[in-house]
This record gives sequence, C-alpha cells and structure tokens, in this order.
Amino acid sequence: GNQKNTANVMLKENVAALQILTKQEVKTLMAHQCFISQQLIYRLALQTGMRKEELMTFPESYIQDPKTKRGKAIVPVVLSSKDMAVINGQGGTKGNKERTIHIPISLYERLWQYKLHERYELLVKNEVSEQKALLLNRFGRPYSIKGSILNTKLKEIVGRKDISLHSLRHTYATFKLYGLKNNPDYRGNALVYVQDRLGHSSILTTQIYLHYLEDLEGDLMTEYDQDIDQICLEAEGLA
Repeated sequence: GNQKNTANVMLKENVAALQILTKQEVKTLMAHQCFISQQLIYRLALQTGMRKEELMTFPESYIQDPKTKRGKAIVPVVLSSKDMAVINGQGGTKGNKERTIHIPISLYERLWQYKLHERYELLVKNEVSEQKALLLNRFGRPYSIKGSILNTKLKEIVGRKDISLHSLRHTYATFKLYGLKNNPDYRGNALVYVQDRLGHSSILTTQIYLHYLEDLEGDLMTEYDQDIDQICLEAEGLA
C-alpha cells in the first residue's frame, strides 16, 4: 500500500572500549622506582595527554626557571612541530599543528630540577654534547620513537599486557573530562577543553570519552590533577 522498505543508515554506534589505568594502577606506576626519565615520561603523559612522539621530542628549551610561574596552578606550553621535528628528524605534533598543553606547576618544577641535575649528569657521564630533547635515556640520548622499551616497562610495572603509552593519554582524557564535568566551579565546556589539550581536529573524536564515562564506576572518577599530583608527591617522599 504505497510503502517500501529502506535500509536504516542510523545504526547504533558501537564504541570500542578504551584501555585506561585505574587510580590504583596509577599509584603503582608512580611508586615504581624506574629510571627517572622514564618515570617523568609516564607522568607527563598522565598529566598532559601528550602522544608518544611528542613525549620523545619534547624540547628541553620548553622548561624554564619556574620562579616566574609561582602562584600559577598550571603552566601553558605551546607545542610546535617546528621545534620538535628537528629532534631525531622525526616526531612533532600530529598534522604539524601547534597546540597548547597545560603542565601542573608541581610537575613543571620537577622537570626543571631534572633538567638542572639528572639530565646534566647524564650528558656529562656519557660525554654527550647538548641534546635538544628534554627526556634522555641512560646513554644521554633521546628515546627512539620506534622503540618499545617504554611500553614494555609500562606493561611490566602495571601488570597488564593490554596497555601502552597511548593508554596514559586515554587515562588523562577520561579522568580530566569527568573531573571538569563534575566540577561546579568550572564554567567552560569540558569537552572543548579536552579536545584542545589533546589536539583533536574534530570534537567528534573527543566524544568517544563521553561514551566511555557511562560505562565506568563513579567512584573511579575523582579530581584528576589533585589526585595525580598527590600520588606523585607521595612517590617522591615529599608529601
């Protein structure tokens, strides 16, 4: 009777589960006594959401004396592919687009101390000339973007085979989004904030974290920055 069937193109979207670390797994990771630059890479990923390529090519020039930053909760840092791609001739931001990350002041100060002391000692010990990358391996050189040591060590520490450095980026995004959405004092758009920090060209990409929040236990979600800072400070014996 003047009716016809057509295919339904509005099929229900199946969102693949993201691999993120629980709060307890983050505690385990931060408390583990691994090589200092490895620990700082893990912490940077957890607190800024940077990609592996960005962590490997993060310039030492981006970290300056934090005395001028006192009184600030976070330090904005602009990631530029022009600065980062010259390290190892590779790396940089995805799509060569600049973006601003927010580094908590406690982490920024720790990176400054690393730059002054542990990093300097690595260069002297290995008789290596000045390197442009901030975070160096045991031989005083930048980590290889194609290397697997950081992922292998991460799996070993946490005791999970299904995670990688990229899981730390997912962990940051998930907990940060939840924290902002549930913070009555935050007046901005939480989704847009996370999109900007991650460098997603489309907000549709960031929305996958909204789907994932619905499947998580509410007590897994807390004020992310404060929790991570406290965990890291306790691991260093400063709290």
